[in-house]
Amino acid sequence: MTTYLFTAGTAPLAASAGPAMLRVDQPVHVNVRAAWFAATVTSVARTRVGVTFHPTPGMPLGGVVAPWAVRAAAGIRLRPVRQLRAGDEVVAGDGAVHLVAAAWPGRGGWWIVGYDGGQRSAVPGNAVLRLVEPTPTVTCNGVAI
Repeated sequence: MTTYLFTAGTAPLAASAGPAMLRVDQPVHVNVRAAWFAATVTSVARTRVGVTFHPTPGMPLGGVVAPWAVRAAAGIRLRPVRQLRAGDEVVAGDGAVHLVAAAWPGRGGWWIVGYDGGQRSAVPGNAVLRLVEPTPTVTCNGVAI
């Protein structure tokens, strides 16, 4: 079974943050050519979302994107596919969370990501994935609670 980590251009708005759920100055992630980039919402319209990208080499400083390419950044971190580790929890384009079993280089610059359920995904070597931000362990006097 194949797991899709990115949304297609025709993804329904229900699968994305949707313009009604976005607000100005909200931290978001924007999907650009199979990689997620950190950005901040600058404007929200029905069919476009204005964003300012955080300083990233090779990225424009701002622009407008389709709503389906935007996801809220709360509780999510970005990591290049080359830095994935077993145990990382990847958030797919549809919001499903998959536990990484292993990631290894494939042919032609692509990477293969294997999941604990036996599924695999082939992703470009320059892909940046969204991962669940681990919740820090709460302790009281050095004992986890």
